[in-house]
Amino acid sequence: DDGRQPTVEDFKEFLGQEFEAKVINVNPKKNKLIVSERDGGESVNLKEILENYNVGDTVKGTVSGLADFGIFVRFADHPQVEGLVHISEIAHRIVDNPKDFAEMNDAVEVKVLDIKDGRVYLSLKALKEDPWESKVKEYKKGKEVSGEVYKFTAFGALVNLPEGLQGSLHATGFSGGLDEMKEQLETGKEYNFVVDSVKADDKRIVLELKS
Repeated sequence: DDGRQPTVEDFKEFLGQEFEAKVINVNPKKNKLIVSERDGGESVNLKEILENYNVGDTVKGTVSGLADFGIFVRFADHPQVEGLVHISEIAHRIVDNPKDFAEMNDAVEVKVLDIKDGRVYLSLKALKEDPWESKVKEYKKGKEVSGEVYKFTAFGALVNLPEGLQGSLHATGFSGGLDEMKEQLETGKEYNFVVDSVKADDKRIVLELKS
C-alpha cells in the first residue's frame, strides 16, 4: 500500500478470477454493488462460532453496513459474525430508508430472529416497546396532534407521530388530490393534524390536516 488511490488498471488482475468477497453496500436503484475482497476470505469456522448463539438472544454489535433493504450489524464479541436487520425489523412503523435510523459504526443491541445456512437474521424493533400496544390508546377521534410528513404515497402521505406511531393522511381530503397535498406539505416538516379514526388492531391512524 503506497497510499495512492487505486485505478482501473489495478483491478485488471481480478478479471476472470473467482474470490470470496464481503458485500459492503447495495443500491438497486443505481445498479451499484460495493464489495470488499480483503474481508472475504476469513479463515475462521463461522459455523462453530454461530453455535454460541440461539434464536431469542440479545446481542451487542456495531453497524457495519447500510443498504436499501436493511442494516448490517457486526457482533461485538465475535466480529467475524455479521447479521442483517431487514428493513421490516427496524421499527414498529413503515421504514422508507434505513439510513434514517442508523449510521456506520453505531453501537446497537439486536435480537437474534433466526440462524440459517450461515446467515444471521436480526431485529431492532423486537427490543423496543411496541407503541401500537402501549401508546395508541392515547389517540382518539378528534385529538389534535403534531406530526412530521415522512413520505408521500399513492394514496396520500405517511406522518410520523410522537411515541413511534405513524398515521396516514389521505389525498381525498384535498380538493386537488395528491398534487394539492404536495403543494401544501413538505416531507421532513411538522404540521398540525386531527385524528379522524383509529384502528389499533390494524396499526392504523387516519389523520386530517388541521384547518
